[in-house]
Amino acid sequence: MTAISSNSSNMTSGEELAARVLLLTSCSLSLIGTTTIITTYVIWPKIRSVARQLLVFLSVADFLVAAGNAAGTIGNGDHDAGLFCKLQSTVTTFANLCSFFWTVVIASYIFISIVLHRSDVARNLVPVYHMICWIIPAAIVAAAFIADVLGMPDTNKYTYGWCWIRSDLNVHKMRMWMLVTGKGWEVGAYIVTLVLYMIIKCYLWINKHTTHAHFQTAPEAATVQRINRKMTLVPIIFICLRIWGTIRFFLSQANHLNAATQPALIILQGIGDSGQGWANCILFCLLNYRVRERLKKACFNCLCCQCVCDDNEEERQQLDPQRVNSLRSVYSRVDDLSTESSVNETQAYAHSDA
Repeated sequence: MTAISSNSSNMTSGEELAARVLLLTSCSLSLIGTTTIITTYVIWPKIRSVARQLLVFLSVADFLVAAGNAAGTIGNGDHDAGLFCKLQSTVTTFANLCSFFWTVVIASYIFISIVLHRSDVARNLVPVYHMICWIIPAAIVAAAFIADVLGMPDTNKYTYGWCWIRSDLNVHKMRMWMLVTGKGWEVGAYIVTLVLYMIIKCYLWINKHTTHAHFQTAPEAATVQRINRKMTLVPIIFICLRIWGTIRFFLSQANHLNAATQPALIILQGIGDSGQGWANCILFCLLNYRVRERLKKACFNCLCCQCVCDDNEEERQQLDPQRVNSLRSVYSRVDDLSTESSVNETQAYAHSDA
């Protein structure tokens, strides 16, 4: 259905296979990465903060992007091409727009908190962020859906494997809807994010000797320093991942997309357009000391639990039924004694408090 033949993209069968494998790998890693970000936020209250909460909402959007791109790539003729493609385009377009908006919102939140010293205002703006990042993309996609412009694109020029804007529209209408439903907001996100982070970096560099005066405690100052180190990576990663699809789009608009550059741009776009989920997981989970240590501890506990269960299973298989029944009887008595002891200790403690 949405699969692309090598002829349509001027790629050899080997290049097409490599592009498809890399795209699906990037999608899978992003699904794992976004799930990790969301799960760690839910199960570990101590790492919750407003900034990480915003990251969770961005991860929800990135999860939908990766899932939609993967679904479009592995889609086949068993589906109703028109309906499936239109639904996939609807979900993916909405998710991409949400991802752009949340990326800019996180940059603005850090700008307001650090440069303007108004963390309280930044926290109070969270409901406004939700209205901007969910309602505006929903309105744009609803307008595109009603206008019946979502569907199979010219995959030779704009996407690889997933549906977006129908290619049977006239050139001006197709270009307008591509800008409205994606590329215009994407370029805007590049500019705003880059400008905000440059301002934040310059501010922190200028005030590096007075940081402790603005942040009263050493932990707060250390947090700002860690943010400063990661600040450089955030816009760079976002732009480096998404820029390839943007380059491909503008080259196609200028009729400069040729067979020499096409395969490389397709592979890079396939990886990058679906890659923000795993990139954010690396930056904000694996490179975050608190989260990394908790993940290591959780993995260690899971492995230890599995090893203990395996050892107990081997021991049970080696015991004869009579021995097993005898052990069960002993364990039952021990449990009863432990329960009684706990009750007695609790009562004694209650009396002592009284």
